[in-house]
Amino acid sequence: MKKGALAGEAMISAFPAPVSSFGTFVKSSNWAGQSFTPDQDFTLTGVKLRARRSPGESPGNIYVGVRYTSDKSAPDLVTGSIDGNAIPDTGSNIIDVPIPGDLTLNMGTEYFITIRAESSTDTIGIFGENDNIYTEGKRQESPNGGSFWVEYTYDHYFEIWGTTAAPSLTCPLGICDDDTITYQEFIDVGNYWING
Repeated sequence: MKKGALAGEAMISAFPAPVSSFGTFVKSSNWAGQSFTPDQDFTLTGVKLRARRSPGESPGNIYVGVRYTSDKSAPDLVTGSIDGNAIPDTGSNIIDVPIPGDLTLNMGTEYFITIRAESSTDTIGIFGENDNIYTEGKRQESPNGGSFWVEYTYDHYFEIWGTTAAPSLTCPLGICDDDTITYQEFIDVGNYWING
């Protein structure tokens, strides 16, 4: 394993509680939001939500962005999108939105997910939970395209996915730039690492 290699993608922060029947209805001017606070540094790769398309409607692209909670009226730091017309119009469906840009998010900093639709009339519902509370953030809604936000007690279902850097390795034998070490070297350095 090379020093500084990336570990596999993993769920970093989440509020994956059972989902109640309430939802925030989203279109071009009505946005949904959810703040969250990661407990480690990581590179953002995606966001998962629970959603349902309103029956018979075509909301177009669904945009999911991340910005700082301290400046919610500023543009997204990064934004991903999916085809909202492909979201089922029944049930509470997990949607997976890839986020481009290799944005690094920092442990202990509060960030804000924004969710909006392309259409000005057709909507999707973003689902959440009425009985449990995510203590590291808040569900929010904006009636005017993100200029003003209303905070609520309960939270949207969400998952934040990303990659984290592998731990740095000490090199007492001076072999960190080498791809392989012998079994005896592995024993000598205290079982730090090996690529056979």
